[in-house]
Amino acid sequence: GVLEQDPENRIAHDLLGIAHMAKEDYAAAEQSFNNQLKVNPESSVVYTQIAAARARQGNSDGAVQAFKDGLDVLPNDQRLLSGLAGLHTGQGDLDKAAAVYEQGLAAEPDNDRYTLGLAGIRERQQRYEDASGIYEQVLEKKPDNLIYINNLAALLSDHRDDPPSLQRARELALKLADSDRPALLDTLGWVHYRLGEYNEAA
Repeated sequence: GVLEQDPENRIAHDLLGIAHMAKEDYAAAEQSFNNQLKVNPESSVVYTQIAAARARQGNSDGAVQAFKDGLDVLPNDQRLLSGLAGLHTGQGDLDKAAAVYEQGLAAEPDNDRYTLGLAGIRERQQRYEDASGIYEQVLEKKPDNLIYINNLAALLSDHRDDPPSLQRARELALKLADSDRPALLDTLGWVHYRLGEYNEAA
């Protein structure tokens, strides 16, 4: 086969691992990905594949370790940090997931994936003020970002009842009026509803 002729063929190791994953032979898949790692030790994709193979074997701790091994070689790699945070989230360990996103933001303060990830974790933890603070802070740098505008408007209208907060939500949500994205228009409608502006909401 290809690997007999070229033992260091990265593509062949990768395809073999993927084939084993498709057959649900995860132990063999992990071995193939480990062989690829020997040839290509600085590939975040390979560490992610090893983590996936371990997770599908029910080895959650091993999957976490695969991401950490990758981060030892590739500190602050977005693929690895996001994968590790997602794994912690799936395990219900939101504090660890938040810590990973915070690690990423320490290296890349303007990274949208980490920002949205951390804010989403704070919402799941019902730490709504913390989530709102994250969005307020990032909107100072990116005032026209519709995703941040939408998420902050939704948070304020869902979790605050005071008039200044609802007016702030309205001010934000009106920036969504020209969007053709249903989720954003839904937020605008909800903000109008919360303010008793039923005709506008409709």
